[in-house]
Amino acid sequence: MTPVDFKSSQQGGQVSVAVGSADTVDAGKLTACGVTIDQFIQFSVGGSTYNLTTPPDDIEENVYSGITYLSGYQTNSGQTWINMQFAQLNGTTGTVQDSITVHVPTSYYGGAYLKCTITSFGPVGGVIEGSFTGPVYGQSGPQQTITGSFKIKRTN
Repeated sequence: MTPVDFKSSQQGGQVSVAVGSADTVDAGKLTACGVTIDQFIQFSVGGSTYNLTTPPDDIEENVYSGITYLSGYQTNSGQTWINMQFAQLNGTTGTVQDSITVHVPTSYYGGAYLKCTITSFGPVGGVIEGSFTGPVYGQSGPQQTITGSFKIKRTN
């Protein structure tokens, strides 16, 4: 287990906790400081919140044919991933709209016209930071709203 504080972008060292047959386990005092989280994607949809961080998850920025992809993939189970696509993410701070696909353990969501506010767009090797919100549609059921934030290292 790795303690993480998303508000301060800090994480602590990895801790092993023995889990037996009890319903609850006291992990003791965990400290989330001293190690800066280089990259993360945090989002809420369908009443649950999901956090992807590196390490251990895969988070990346890619550009293909003028489209910027910001993606995160949970490496320990592969059941949670997110992919945001932006047709005109060009380095200016502001709001862009495009599409999103999300898979969580209980559902798959997709949507268009995601409102994304870019708060930082560094050079290659720097980071893209921002927040997003918008409507998504699941496999069944009514429209949901997804909200989240991210900090992703630029590679292109």
